[in-house]
Amino acid sequence: MAMILSPDTIEHLSLGTDANGAWVEVRRAARERVVLAFDKRLKRLVELHLVRGGDALPTSDRHSLVERATQAASLRGPTFLRILEVGQEGERVYYTTDLNDGEFVESYIQRVGPLNSVVAFALVLQLLEDLVRVQGMERVVAGINLDRVMVVSLEDAFLHLRVCDYGLSEREGRSGQGFGRLVSQCCQLLFLLLTGRVHGGENPDGFPVLTKLPTSLRTTLRNALVDSENAPTSLDALRDEVREAFAAHASTLQVRQPRKQLRLVQALQPTSQMQGLLLEGVPVAQLLGSRFRVEWEEAQLRQAFAIPVQHGKTGQLLTVHLLPPDRIVDKADYEAVPLQSWRFNADAHPNILRSLSLWEGTDWTFLTEERLPGFPLSRLLAERLLLNPAEVLVLLKQVRAGLQQAAECGVSGLDLHPSNLFLEVGKRGPNYQREMERMIQRRLDAWPRFLIKLRPHMTMASLCEAPLMPPLAGVSKEVQDRRSFVALAAFLLSGERFGLNGVEVPDTVPEPLAVYLRESWSRLDDPERLPDLDEFLAKFEESMSLGGEEVSLANRLRGEAVNKEELESVGSVSDFDGEWGDPDEVGDDYDSPVLGGGASRVYGNEGKAPAAKGRGALVLSAVLACSVMGLAWWLFAGGDDPAVAPVPETMAQAEATDHAPAAVADEAQGTAGEQASPPLPVQALVSPKKSPTASSETPTAPAKAPKTDDAMDDGARGPIIIKRAIVPTKEEVERLRKESRGPSAPKSEPAGREDPARGLARRQSP
Repeated sequence: MAMILSPDTIEHLSLGTDANGAWVEVRRAARERVVLAFDKRLKRLVELHLVRGGDALPTSDRHSLVERATQAASLRGPTFLRILEVGQEGERVYYTTDLNDGEFVESYIQRVGPLNSVVAFALVLQLLEDLVRVQGMERVVAGINLDRVMVVSLEDAFLHLRVCDYGLSEREGRSGQGFGRLVSQCCQLLFLLLTGRVHGGENPDGFPVLTKLPTSLRTTLRNALVDSENAPTSLDALRDEVREAFAAHASTLQVRQPRKQLRLVQALQPTSQMQGLLLEGVPVAQLLGSRFRVEWEEAQLRQAFAIPVQHGKTGQLLTVHLLPPDRIVDKADYEAVPLQSWRFNADAHPNILRSLSLWEGTDWTFLTEERLPGFPLSRLLAERLLLNPAEVLVLLKQVRAGLQQAAECGVSGLDLHPSNLFLEVGKRGPNYQREMERMIQRRLDAWPRFLIKLRPHMTMASLCEAPLMPPLAGVSKEVQDRRSFVALAAFLLSGERFGLNGVEVPDTVPEPLAVYLRESWSRLDDPERLPDLDEFLAKFEESMSLGGEEVSLANRLRGEAVNKEELESVGSVSDFDGEWGDPDEVGDDYDSPVLGGGASRVYGNEGKAPAAKGRGALVLSAVLACSVMGLAWWLFAGGDDPAVAPVPETMAQAEATDHAPAAVADEAQGTAGEQASPPLPVQALVSPKKSPTASSETPTAPAKAPKTDDAMDDGARGPIIIKRAIVPTKEEVERLRKESRGPSAPKSEPAGREDPARGLARRQSP
C-alpha cells in the first residue's frame, strides 16, 4: 500500500512486527486492516484501523467517514471500542483505538458451549441498554455490526460483550430506516448464546431452550431469524422483551442486579489473544522457572501479563509484569522504570508502589513488583461504576500525598489511571479473597485503614489502557500532573461519562461541585488557568458543603428550600407526624405542590406538619386503654377489698382467725338487734372453700386482719359491689344460714364465713 512505507511509521505511530518482520495484525472489523502500533505521544499500545484496507477513498466518502468516526469517538463504556484519534493521509483515512484483549463470541461459544439462560440474557440485556442509550447518534449506531462481538473480562471480575465494528468502511445508509438490521443481529447473537450454534436458517421453534421463552420474545426471534428483512426495528422493544425473559428465568434478587450474574468464573474465562501475539517465541516458563515459583492457582483469573509468584530463595510475594519486546515497542520510546526509583523508601514514601527489579533481554523485558494485600482502584470502579463525592475526596487527598512524595524523589508526570492506583487494605489470611470481595461492596468510610499507592513504573495494563486525558504538548510534567489530577476526579465521579461534550456527573453530585468540575475540565488545555493540587482540593471540599439544599431529595421533589438539619435522616414516613405538630407554627396558606392547595401535609420530615383535628379521639383512646389495663390488673392481680376477707392458706392461719375477731362479731350482733333495719339483698357471696384456680392465679402471701368498723369512714359506706365472686346456689345459702343460727352462736366465725345478712346489717349501723 502506498500509505505505509519504510521505515514503517505513520507520523507518531510505530508499527509492531512479529519474529519474521511482518506487521502484527489483529482481526477486528470487516473490510479493515488492523495493525498493532505504539503511539509515541500517548505512550500507549494502540490498534491502527486502516479503513477499507488503506485504499484511496473519494472525497464524499472521506468526509462522511471522518464525521462518523469523530462522533463515535465520544462513545464511552466497556461496550464500545474507544476511538483515540481520527486522521487522514492523502486520500486515505485511519483511526486508532485502545488495545482490546478478548475472544470472539463464536469461538468462545464453541469452546465453552451454550451459556446458562440467565447469563445469556444478562449479557444481551447489557449490550442492548448501551445501544439504546446512544441510539440518538443514528449515523453511528446504524452502522454498527454485531457479527464480530468480542467477549472480554472487566478487571478479571465480570463478563462483557464489546462491539468491535462501527461499520465505518461501509457507505452511509439513509437515515430514518430504523434499526431492523441491528435487531436481527441481536436475535442471531441471542440464538448463538442459548443454543451454542450459529443460526443457519433453522426454525427457532425446533429448539426446546427457545420454546421456553416468553411469547413476545419468541415471536420476535421467529420474525427476525426467519425473515430478517422484515424484522422489528425497535431496539427499545427488544430490550424490554429480553428484560422480561431475564425476569422470568431469574429470581427476584437477581432481577434487581443483572450484572451480578456476569461474575467471572474459571470455566467462563475468555482466552487472551495478546499474549500469543506480543510474546511470540518468548520462553516465559523458562524465564520464570529458575527464579520464581508461579502460583498458578491464583494466576488463573489474572491478566495474561501480570503473574503472581514467590521468590525462589526468600519466598517474598511478588508480581511479575511482562512487557512487550523491542520488535513491538522500542525501549527508547518509553521508560519502563524511572531512573530515580532507587530513591523510593517504604517508610518515607508510603504512597509509592515500588518496583524491585528490572530484567531486559534482546526479545523480552519484565519487572518485579512487591505484592501487597488489596486491589487496584479500577477493580473497585468495575464493581461500583462510580463513587460519591466524599469517597472521591478521601482518595484525592492520598493521591496528592503520593504525587508530593514522588516529586521529592525527582519523579513527576505519573500516570494517574485507576489501574495504576493500588489500594492496600487488610492483610492476607485464609479468608483473604472473601474479605476483599466484601470490602469492595462497602463504602470507603466503612473500610479499615487503607493506603493508596501510586505506580511510577510501566506495566502491560498501563500500556493498553487509554489515558484519562491526552497529554498536552509543550508543558512540563508538573502541569501534566495537575491535568491528570483533575481528570481523575472527573473519572471517579462520573465513571466514563465524559468526553467531547464535557463531564456528565450524576444528579447525586452537588450542583456547585458539578459546576466547578466542569469549569476545571474546560481549563485543562490552558495551563495558566489550571489550579494547583491544594487549590483544587480546597475548592472541591468547599463545593461539597455548599450543595446540601440544592441536591437533596425533598428539594428535587418540591422545588423549594427545606431545612437541611431535618433531612439528615431521610427514611421512614410516619402517619402520626401531623398529630404532633404545633398548629400555631403553620399558617393557613400552607400549600404543597404535591398534594395541591389548602392545608395539606407533606411527610418525610420537611418541617412541622399542621396538627390533626382528631387529638380528642387519641386522648379518649388512651384513657380507655388505661381503664382496660387497670380493670385487667384488678381482676387478675386482686386487691384488699374490705368486703372480702382473705382465705387462710394454712391450718395455723385458720385457727388464729377463728379466735381473733370474736369481740367484733358480738358487737355486730348487738348492733343488728338494736337497729332492726331490713336486710339488703345479697349481691354476691364468697365461697368459704379455696379453689385451685385462685391459688394458681394469686401469689402466696400472709393473710391480713380485717379492718373494723371504727376504722372505716361512715361517709364512704354504702352498697359494695364485689367485682369478682363465686355465686353459690340457693341450697348452699340455706345451709350456711342454718349453721350460723346453731347453738355455737357466741363463738365467732372466721371473717370469710360471716353471714351476708349480718355483715350488711353491721355496715348499716351508725
